[in-house]
Amino acid sequence: VWLNTPRRPREASGTSGITAAMNGAVNVSVLDGWIPEFAKHGENSFIIPPVDHNSMDTISIDNLDYENLMNVLENEVVPAYYDNPKKWLGIVKNSMHDVYPYFDSDRMAGEYYQKMYQFAYNPVDRLLNSVLEKKD
Repeated sequence: VWLNTPRRPREASGTSGITAAMNGAVNVSVLDGWIPEFAKHGENSFIIPPVDHNSMDTISIDNLDYENLMNVLENEVVPAYYDNPKKWLGIVKNSMHDVYPYFDSDRMAGEYYQKMYQFAYNPVDRLLNSVLEKKD
């Protein structure tokens, strides 16, 4: 199990959870960071139910997060692992299958380039934009 329980929104980059899934670990996580794009509760991971952070103080949030975590561990994760090894193996395999290739570095680098640099450094687009700006 790869346990990810930061206080939201303090989620790390997510690469450790992605790497863990690629290597057969099952993510048990808050619904934050990369997890919403990936997780299918009980199929490839386990999600700790979210808490409304706007209506409670930090101690109450931590207590409810703890209760939710213990509920998922005691009633879903542990029984799947110990009582239903076939189901557990299916979750492990789904996790490995679902994380790759969508969360590999090729996709990340390509998406980053397209969103951040492709337009800005494309000489044709820069030329077109400079022509259009001069007409205004």
